Amino acid sequence: MVGYARVVTDFVTFAYIGDVFLLDGNRGEARGSWLMDCIEGHPDLQNLRRWILMCGPRPLNWYKRRGFIEPERPGFALHKTDRQIYRRAAEKAE
Repeated sequence: MVGYARVVTDFVTFAYIGDVFLLDGNRGEARGSWLMDCIEGHPDLQNLRRWILMCGPRPLNWYKRRGFIEPERPGFALHKTDRQIYRRAAEKAE
């Protein structure tokens, strides 16, 4: 395995692309482009109105070259992140 991506969709209107990563040493060889081509070209994901993803600043321009844009309306795309959720679950399990 050289990389991974998760797609959450209702197969009708939207797909959320998350958890996209390539293992170190696999960047710069077009493997990320191949991974996204596989996702966007999958037969079950055609005719969707909206594709959504969240990324950090580093890959932002790479996704923009693939046609993704930032929200046109400020406040339209919101998110809530609990960065401690896995730590709390591990502590609870101990």
